[in-house]
Amino acid sequence: MPAVRLRWEPKPAFGGMLKRLKNKRPLYLQLNNLMIAMVNETHQHAGMPKWKPSQRAIDEGSLTGRKSGHLWNSWRPVSGKARIENRTAYAVDFYHGHGARTVQVPASYRRIRRTAKLYGQTRRRKQTVAVSMVKAHTKRERPQPARPIKWTRRYIKKAERKVLEHVLK
Repeated sequence: MPAVRLRWEPKPAFGGMLKRLKNKRPLYLQLNNLMIAMVNETHQHAGMPKWKPSQRAIDEGSLTGRKSGHLWNSWRPVSGKARIENRTAYAVDFYHGHGARTVQVPASYRRIRRTAKLYGQTRRRKQTVAVSMVKAHTKRERPQPARPIKWTRRYIKKAERKVLEHVLK
């Protein structure tokens, strides 16, 4: 399954400082926590800069990417690295976007249900009255705008400070 990784854009000026460290694990833990805090702040404000609102957010008067919170809360640190990733199925489309594309829909069965009172029943219930097969086919998907998480100047400075603290210890 593809995963979305938070990219260092623009790149902080760590340079060769990380090569001097013998034990990088405490630094990586702090950087991962910093990145998760940045993701939380970004989702609270519906993007920095603001993301293009989704149709659902417009209809319901809420913010984009906040209906269930699953996409927002699925960011996890990668062990042994200063990186977080999101393995939610639609995270790649949400954060990186895509143009109009054709997707393959697999074959499936569709049940036709009706409310009916059958012989021997005391009340009406929904019953499956027929089953139809839907053949495999292709369908055209609408384009999805990219909603990236960008590093703000404030978080870049915090990350650089954390690295300097660990290098100067």
